[in-house]
Amino acid sequence: MLQETYSDKKSILTWESECGGKILGNHGTKHSKGAMVIVNPKDGAKIVTLDIIITYAPEDSSQQLQFFHSIQQKLENHADKNIAL
Repeated sequence: MLQETYSDKKSILTWESECGGKILGNHGTKHSKGAMVIVNPKDGAKIVTLDIIITYAPEDSSQQLQFFHSIQQKLENHADKNIAL
C-alpha cells in the first residue's frame, strides 16, 4: 500500500502498465491525500475486502501513547472486520 501518492487517473494508468498489475486508488487531490494498493497478478495475489485507515500520529512522543490507545478503543467495536491501519 502506498500513501501520499500525488496521483491522478493518468498516472494510475501509467503505473499499471509499468508494474503489470492493477492499482486501486483514491486520489484525494493532486497534492495530498492520495493512497493506493497495487495488486500484482504475477504474485498470485488475491483481492480481499478490507477497510484501510490512514492516519497521522502526533510527532510529540508524549502524546503518541494516548493517541494509539484512543484508536485501539475505537477499533475494538470493529474486531470482526478486516482492517489495515
